Amino acid sequence: MAKLNVCIFGAGEIGTALASTLSRSDGFAVKVVDPSEDALDRIRKRNLDVKLQLVSGADGARATLSAQDIAVAAVPEAAVKDVALAALAANVHYLDFTCPTDAVRAALAQLAERRAVFSGCGVSPGLVGNIACSLLSAFSPITDLTIRVGANPIVPTNRLGYGQIWNLDGLISEYTKPSAAIRDGQVTWIESLEGLERLTIDGVTTKVSQRPEALATFPFSGKSCPET
Repeated sequence: MAKLNVCIFGAGEIGTALASTLSRSDGFAVKVVDPSEDALDRIRKRNLDVKLQLVSGADGARATLSAQDIAVAAVPEAAVKDVALAALAANVHYLDFTCPTDAVRAALAQLAERRAVFSGCGVSPGLVGNIACSLLSAFSPITDLTIRVGANPIVPTNRLGYGQIWNLDGLISEYTKPSAAIRDGQVTWIESLEGLERLTIDGVTTKVSQRPEALATFPFSGKSCPET
């Protein structure tokens, strides 16, 4: 059986973890591309069964998708648009882990007419939306559903008490951009940090508020779920 050719953009933590997982399967031929030779070297030292390629810019992204089946955007938020447009130009399937901007959403809408598109496939957005939809489907009519998600280290090392495991742009957007939500069965937008409160777990207190990426894709993709 022919292998599925997967091109992963980004040799960071997420891209490397995905490459490591897929490379252990006989069903995938994996290529990892990144504009940093140092990042590629870190993967090279792990001796993974993957191809590595130094690529930068929109033109480079489009060229590297030749003969590929799937483009995976494991890149900072600012670079997702280039990967989405490259996938559209190359007419390949697409997957990312972030909340799409309007420009990315427009490109993916065109691509989705011909290929499979999976956007927001991380923990938040992503898994948390699936959990919400599952809970809404499993119980009697629900008026309110609160889901808390975050990276809270056992031993906080900064003033926010938050684990920084994503790119800095994404962290800043969490504290500054409006958040998508469903209220009274309707999609709406609320201000970032709305409903700020404190949550204590095992004696460690952290700040909790509405975040723009937590359920960012859920209001737009959860039409089959029961209304709250």
